[in-house]
Amino acid sequence: MKKKIVKWFKTVITDFNSSHCSMHAAGLTYFAMLSLVPLLCVLLSVAKICGADDFAREKINQQIDTMITNVERAQDDDLAKVAPMSEEERERKRIAAEEFAAQARSISNALFERIAQFDVWTFGWIGFGFLVWTVISAISMVETSFNEVFHVEKARPIWKRAYLNIFTAVILPIFAALALSVPILALAKQILVATMGAMWLTKWVSDGIIWFLDSTLFRLGITLTIATLAFAYAFAVLPNRKVPFRDAVFGGFVTAFLFGAWVKICAVAQVGIAKASALYGSFAFLPIVLAWLYMSWQIVLLGACITHASLEASEKEAAE
Repeated sequence: MKKKIVKWFKTVITDFNSSHCSMHAAGLTYFAMLSLVPLLCVLLSVAKICGADDFAREKINQQIDTMITNVERAQDDDLAKVAPMSEEERERKRIAAEEFAAQARSISNALFERIAQFDVWTFGWIGFGFLVWTVISAISMVETSFNEVFHVEKARPIWKRAYLNIFTAVILPIFAALALSVPILALAKQILVATMGAMWLTKWVSDGIIWFLDSTLFRLGITLTIATLAFAYAFAVLPNRKVPFRDAVFGGFVTAFLFGAWVKICAVAQVGIAKASALYGSFAFLPIVLAWLYMSWQIVLLGACITHASLEASEKEAAE
């Protein structure tokens, strides 16, 4: 068993290096920055057709603001206080984080003001087609990277790649956002509160369920589950080969955990903010975001390598 685990780890490391994941992460970082505005425009345009553009804009802006707030208040986090640091150093990092948050909010507000002015009819179908092509090209880069990790030599035909990437870039995020927005927890709590008091056992059980639904552990579990399914979808669908759902979910879970940990570290430890602010000043936002994105893509590609290693191990077990 120990030899199998060691061999599995070696396979993951070998896949990561032989598939040039660091180089692919750099390319994906560039394409992610290039396709960010087109992706938001396409998503909000489709949401506008469905009559949910204001809701989608509010949810996206809310997630961005939450991330910025976490960075801004990072030095007050309990995890940040564990690290040995002088008060002078902590204050310096706090000032750098506040400057970074101010830049991020300014860019975010300007971005959404620009997107709010976007209209398909004034932009033209050719321009809108260019935006869609940019999004498809960006996701095609992810597909190409995954194909190399999974040792796929032949890519999908262009027409298959086009509709798959459109589905991935537009339909899936919209349905995910709509599914997450349904107030199931609030409705469940309202029903429990309304039925409380019928008997002591009912009240005791209802109080326990309400406490569990409001707990941080439950919300963390829901977030981890959704992220796991999202990454599992990418690992199972984007490579041009059959990937069992079990292996995709395993890779998705590890990726979701590592990705969540990286986001928390970025917010609490404020990776690179102080040094970049001292070096770049008011232009520090861009190199910081690029560095964070680059590391994030490396984590995603590492998850693809983990999925591929799990797939190979399953195939060898089935052959024996």
